[in-house]
Amino acid sequence: MIPDENRLVHREPLSPAVLELVESESRRGEAIAARLRLVLGGIGCLAILGNWGSNAVQAMLVATGAVAVALGVAVWAWRRARVGGLSRRDRLLVSTVDISFVTAFSASGLWNFSGPYETLLAPLPPVLYTIFLVFPAIGGNIYVTAYAGLLTGLQRLLLLEGIILAGAVETSAEAVYGQPKIGLPDQYTVIAFLFVVGALLTTLAWLLRRDSIHSAEETISRQEAERVKANLRKYLSASVADLVASRPEALALGGARRMATVMFVDIRDFTPLTVHARPEEVVEMLNTLFGELVEIVFRHGGTLDKFLGDGLMAVFGVPQEQADAPQQALAAAAEMLEVTRVLDARGIRPDGEALRIGIGLAHGVVVAGNIGSVQRLEFTCIGEAVNYAARICGLCTALNQELVVSETVYDACRDLYTFREMPKIKVKGIAGEPTLWAVTGPRRPGGSSSS
Repeated sequence: MIPDENRLVHREPLSPAVLELVESESRRGEAIAARLRLVLGGIGCLAILGNWGSNAVQAMLVATGAVAVALGVAVWAWRRARVGGLSRRDRLLVSTVDISFVTAFSASGLWNFSGPYETLLAPLPPVLYTIFLVFPAIGGNIYVTAYAGLLTGLQRLLLLEGIILAGAVETSAEAVYGQPKIGLPDQYTVIAFLFVVGALLTTLAWLLRRDSIHSAEETISRQEAERVKANLRKYLSASVADLVASRPEALALGGARRMATVMFVDIRDFTPLTVHARPEEVVEMLNTLFGELVEIVFRHGGTLDKFLGDGLMAVFGVPQEQADAPQQALAAAAEMLEVTRVLDARGIRPDGEALRIGIGLAHGVVVAGNIGSVQRLEFTCIGEAVNYAARICGLCTALNQELVVSETVYDACRDLYTFREMPKIKVKGIAGEPTLWAVTGPRRPGGSSSS
């Protein structure tokens, strides 16, 4: 069994996607060759009609038969190329007909007035041989091109030896010009030339196949990178997604300690909503709200960690370090509250109640990275700051506030916003009674940062 052509230029088996692109490129070359073959067939028909009276009848009949067979196969190959391409057997058949046509066309000169001298000395057959050798090469068909090159040289050699054995011409062991003799060195040089052309075009087919494989691999790699980047942009801002996509090691199993600001958002009175509204209406509301909130997160350089049913978790400062993470997180939270009010005015909550959210922010050390197994990874953050932000978000209702932050966030943003210190309250999982701050608005020029 003949090995796969692709193994001649690529040791490893090709993926189905790469193989499909390579075969598509090969079929494109075959389609070009098929059209050129039809053009040559048409030119051959015109040449026969134009020279019918200037050649012997037997010569014209042989040439006409050769052209008819070649043109018929050319039409068949053209149709096959249009509906899915040719198999290797088809390609071998077409090349056999191509080369045999040139040999038969050349042999038709034996019945002409100058007989075998015309057959062996006419310049057109070597040119036609070369043209038909180019056809399998442009499709990157290595084996077929090599086969056609060997067939060309052998047929030309057999034609020469047949004429010599028949004693149809007088031969000379030396090159002769202007005499009724055939110089054998010249004839063997032509045959050697045809073998060399076959070898060169086989090399060209090899190079085209190699370049086609490399181009297909680059295309697939680029498509995969774009697919990964598109998926990342569902969770990361565009700039961060581009950074992570350019550094695949960032998605390896494991994590890294980072200073980050963690945000938790939840929808107030969500359980009654699920009882009184149809599921389709709830999903539509969530999609609308979350679409707006996630866009805000991305706009401020944050990362969507996960959706939580009736809320979401976002992180600022992961995976790319963000020096102003607290400020960006608080700006995003303030913008979220404004957007929620706009959506509430549009009446997107299906049960008719007011659409309200609660937001908790905490800043501190987190461990960020892919957690899970090599089969299933999830990029997320864990750590005390994550737990703290989740607890603060849960306390918004009890504190009757929309936006509550930890003291570290307050310290980083106290000059940008006005705050109100919350009454001391026990936070589950946090030692003592930490100080929490509610954001009451942007800081006014000359105003106090807290009240």
